[in-house]
Amino acid sequence: MRTYHALLVVSGICGLGYQVIWTRWFGFGLGHELAGVMGVVGAFFLGLAVGAWAFDRALAHSARPGLWYVGLEVLIAAWALIGIVLIPQVDEIAAAALGRAPSALLHGALATLIPALMLLPATVAMGATLPAMERFAAAGARSKGDEPRRIVGGLYAANTVGAMLGTIAITFWMLPDLGFKAATAVLAVLNLACAGGALALGARRAAATGAETELQGKARVQSPAGDAQAAPSPELSQKRLLWTLFATGFLGIAYETIGIRMLTQVLENTVYTFAVVLSVYLAGTALGAALYQRWLSALRIESIYGPLLAALSVACLGGACSMEYAREVHAALGEEQGFARALLSESVLAAMVFLAPTILMGATFAALAQALRRAEGGLGKALAVNTLGSSLAPSVSGWLLAPFIGLRWSICLVALGYGALAIGRAKSVAWPLVTILALGWIATSDLDLVETDDNEKVLERFDGVMASVTITERTDGVRALRVDNHFRMGGTQSTFFERRQGMIPLLLHPDPKRALFLGLGSGTTLSAATFFSDLQTDGVELVPEVLTALPYFSQANADVFSHPGIHLTAADARRFVRASPAEYDVIVADLFQPARDGAGALYTVEHFEATRDSLREGGLFCQWLPLYQMEEEVAAMITRSFLEVFPHADAYIGAFNAVTPALALIGSSVENRVDPKILETRMSTPGLSQQLEALALDDIFDLLGSRIANREQLESFADGAPLNTDDLPIVMFTAPAFIYRARAAASKTLAPFLNREPASALELLPEDDSSPDARNLVARIEAYVRARDAYIAGQIALSESRDEAALDAYVASVEASKDFNAGYQQVITLANTARGISKAALLKAIKAVAAARPELGDLGRLQRQFRASR
Repeated sequence: MRTYHALLVVSGICGLGYQVIWTRWFGFGLGHELAGVMGVVGAFFLGLAVGAWAFDRALAHSARPGLWYVGLEVLIAAWALIGIVLIPQVDEIAAAALGRAPSALLHGALATLIPALMLLPATVAMGATLPAMERFAAAGARSKGDEPRRIVGGLYAANTVGAMLGTIAITFWMLPDLGFKAATAVLAVLNLACAGGALALGARRAAATGAETELQGKARVQSPAGDAQAAPSPELSQKRLLWTLFATGFLGIAYETIGIRMLTQVLENTVYTFAVVLSVYLAGTALGAALYQRWLSALRIESIYGPLLAALSVACLGGACSMEYAREVHAALGEEQGFARALLSESVLAAMVFLAPTILMGATFAALAQALRRAEGGLGKALAVNTLGSSLAPSVSGWLLAPFIGLRWSICLVALGYGALAIGRAKSVAWPLVTILALGWIATSDLDLVETDDNEKVLERFDGVMASVTITERTDGVRALRVDNHFRMGGTQSTFFERRQGMIPLLLHPDPKRALFLGLGSGTTLSAATFFSDLQTDGVELVPEVLTALPYFSQANADVFSHPGIHLTAADARRFVRASPAEYDVIVADLFQPARDGAGALYTVEHFEATRDSLREGGLFCQWLPLYQMEEEVAAMITRSFLEVFPHADAYIGAFNAVTPALALIGSSVENRVDPKILETRMSTPGLSQQLEALALDDIFDLLGSRIANREQLESFADGAPLNTDDLPIVMFTAPAFIYRARAAASKTLAPFLNREPASALELLPEDDSSPDARNLVARIEAYVRARDAYIAGQIALSESRDEAALDAYVASVEASKDFNAGYQQVITLANTARGISKAALLKAIKAVAAARPELGDLGRLQRQFRASR
């Protein structure tokens, strides 16, 4: 029997591996909205259900179930290899068919139909492998002269262990190292190995006992009593068993979906997070099936049906109750940062919520499936209806339960669903009492898991179809937007920085008429478009509830949600760009947190190519990089991928900030040069000029002095970095290291752009302008850049508590340029507030500043300020 189990373990690795690969692969065309993701998952489950149901009777009556199994594994391998070629092409067709923003009904229908048809041969074959193996193993028992045992639980446990191992292998090794195509090929080879193993097992068995076909044929005709299960009692008819299997499949995946949604408020939500949670879920299910096989398989279904379901109801409520302690447990286990420690913390939290319920889920399914298994079939039907129920759960949970009754009561409803199935079959009165107590606990517990400071409160919360969106407000009126608690998507405090991120690319284009903003957050970056009177702008945001939250930030976003020139859409940014018939002068991609699961797809070569193809002649694309949320190697990967697409590229720094620096990669198919006269005319436009002054962008030096690297320097920075592609999305798997390991200071990632000779400002001005005024302008811009770099070096030193080094850097900034004033202001601040700087150093700095910039303040005034502060 161990050989049969081993084959199912490998088969389970392949099945889960394909599910992960195909779900992510189809996401490039179908989108990452709930309809797209659930459509692919539903299509996968639908194929499994069809295969399990369709082949159930044929497998039960076949004289050669082993050959059926071999054929199924070969078909899976062959179709997976065909998919390597077809899926990218189908993705293109799907994106075109869906368009930029399809209705939920159309999106869900096509997102299910397209992958269902494409994957049908493989998924149908997958659905029949467990029933085929069960019949093969049963025939093996008969071939030895034994009566076939009740083996469903053990085989199901082995297959589920394989799925757990597949989750780990595909996430931690195969996709990061091999990519989608090569990983698919490896899985196909494993399928063929399963087929070969089954052939060898059948041949060995035939050699030991005689002609296998003849033996199996006789066995089937004789239909020994051991192969037929006792018929269920009238109360547990076949119809009731099938209905219970459907309901438990639905409830089990609904509990998983809602439980994960609640844990996203605590966990880091990387690709590894979800792999860990799924592994725990599968491990518990496998353990439950194995325990049933070992201890309960000899019992009749009537005696364990009610107790198992009642225990499941209580276990789910217990898992929900444990979430109240999730933050404390995560903090206690995550005090020592490190990849292994972080994964351990997430595993423990997942076990708190899922382990006990999934153990009971595995045992319950094994018991129900074994009860249906008879000589004429039944296991396939059990798998089919259970899988069908599972396929409906994510969509119902996402579209109906979470948005309308919230996550807290959704998980309670799921637990009560198990209890309803147990009514009349569980004799103990203890479980209803425990259920009532658990419901009371949940009703009075803090299960929103939103962390707030002492001076902060939750103003509004939306449990949406894809994520939970929270608006918080401090006592001083500052508001912040959070998605799944962890991801801060802007707020009123960062208006200066965020609006600059929209303004810089719009100013760099000589005359933008149409713009596209990908990712909206609080809408502050997009609000820069409202100050250009003739600009038509599209804004795209994946999470619909973020759009709902925009009015809470009207003070920062200039009411973008009601502006006549701005059109907002809830859609997947990748598909929107690929499917959009419009062409844009400027496309701005916001600060996407690269460690967040799925964000890496917005940094691939293919996505950058799609944005390039959506630009008009002379248009530019701006990709903002949050350097404070990534390590240097990730920034280099993204930069290398960007340069692969755009022949002309520069980098601009969003603000002269060393704590949370943001870098803009500006790309175009033509040289992006700036005419100073045109730029100065635009900057003086009424309404816009006041805004630029507030953003410290009111002259040409502030704008062009923000350029921090040209293409040659970007190539040097990215030299040797691998490309981030749809086939090998390495950013998705590399970026989480920043979160899990001890975070490096943001200045570490910024440093390579500062410690070099500044790029020549001549590259920015018209080629034919060699006038004295132009040469003077170039000299002043380059002086401004030197002052800027010295100022940022001072900011870095200040963040590291090296106050005297910071003071020296600020003085150097003052001395470098008369157009750059921020260094002067910092010298004044340090003179008034610093306590770690000697009197001699301060006096020296004051004299140097007064000599370099006498027009800003005489030495006597500075000295008086200094003495007053002392």
